[in-house]
This record gives sequence, C-alpha cells and structure tokens, in this order.
Amino acid sequence: QEIRDGEHGSLIWSREEAGTGLEGARTHLVLYRSVGAKGEPVAVSGTVTLPPGEPPEGGWPVISWGHGTTGTADTCAPSLTTLQGQARFYTSLTQRVLDTYLQRGYVVVASDYEGLGTPGPHPYLLGESAGRAMTDIVSAARELDDRVSGTWLAAGHSQGGQAALFTAQSVDG
Repeated sequence: QEIRDGEHGSLIWSREEAGTGLEGARTHLVLYRSVGAKGEPVAVSGTVTLPPGEPPEGGWPVISWGHGTTGTADTCAPSLTTLQGQARFYTSLTQRVLDTYLQRGYVVVASDYEGLGTPGPHPYLLGESAGRAMTDIVSAARELDDRVSGTWLAAGHSQGGQAALFTAQSVDG
C-alpha cells in the first residue's frame, strides 16, 4: 500500500550509511517510488551519495549512474555492497570512477533498478523500466536533501549504458 501512496520519484525511506565511499562524502540507502515494466507503481532501492563540502550556488549537480549487469537476484543489488552483497567485487571497481565524480562536486545517485533488492522480478534489459528508475532516483535525492540541484545527467556502463539511453524517454519535462 505505501508504494501507491506517493508520486514516482518520491522517497519511501532513507538511511545514512557510515564509512562508505570517498572521505567526507555521505551515502544514503534509499527506497523510492518508480514505475515498473508493466506500468505499475514499484519500490526501487539505490544509493544517494553527497559530495564533501558545501554545494555551489544552485546546488550540487547530479550524475545518475547506471550500473552494469550484476545478476538478477535480490542479492545482486549494488546498494547491498555495504552488506556484503553479491555485487561487491563489481562495485569495488566502479567506485573509483564514482569517487572521481564526487571529488568534482557531483551528487552520485545509483539505482539498483526494479526487482534488484526489492520484491518482484528484475526485468533485465527492459530499458524503459531501468531508465525510469534512473530518473526517479534523482527526484528522490532532491527530496532527501534540498541542496541537490535539478541539473543532472545520466551515465552508465553495460546494462547501465542502455538504461542511461532510456532516461530520455522517462523525463516528464
């Protein structure tokens, strides 16, 4: 019921994680509302990492990072790396890139995509679902911290590259 109680892109809950990523950055595990592959409301998990320091005028710009294929089971959700999830090796490699974005003053948001770390199947390579998840986590980040700018871009690799391409279809204008 709580999934249906808000608009897509709104937060369901967030929790700050200690000791993750770049020194001085703050990472939050989030659960937010999105639209599933069948057009229904779904809960999607992910992370929002705020860079160290103060934001520039207008807020921190955002990079919505789309992860590559990590598997299709819930334990493959990249946000579970802090809990020793299956994607730990993969995220240890990509974290260097994401830390570079943080050092340059970007907020890094990273969706797990529909069905990874949350109930229901993961619609692997259904770009519309993944693109919507990457878009909606930006709105969730702005709700989490009002210093997050509305200026953002999508970037990704492998499965996440495809997801980034589909963000253009999911933006409401």
